[in-house]
Amino acid sequence: MDRFFALYREIQERGYSVNVEAAWLHHRFVRTHPFQDGNGRTSRLLMAWAYIKRSLPPPVITALGKPDYIDALERADAGRLKAFSDYIGALSVASLISATNLAEDALAGKLNRANGNGGRTIGDIYHPPEAK
Repeated sequence: MDRFFALYREIQERGYSVNVEAAWLHHRFVRTHPFQDGNGRTSRLLMAWAYIKRSLPPPVITALGKPDYIDALERADAGRLKAFSDYIGALSVASLISATNLAEDALAGKLNRANGNGGRTIGDIYHPPEAK
């Protein structure tokens, strides 16, 4: 882990783009594999942190996108970190577009989203779940 942090300091000093930094953090942490369990989750958290610390929405890896994610990781394992960086960058752009669209809908009073309890918020009005 000491080597991981030393290398990361070098990455930061070189001022690489957020996509490169995030890809490096994610891939190198998984390759370092410091924990018995949870390395993948932690590496995705580090990847997200690279974006969040720059006030950018992080890439979101969905269950549907998992095969593409695994493929991109395997390309990085084969020495093609740029392919993984490009993949993360594309996911980040999709997150940014989604966040922008959500903000525009909220500001226009057109927000229509599900709430965790089964209700919906439409515009500024909360609609509770229907009784069964």
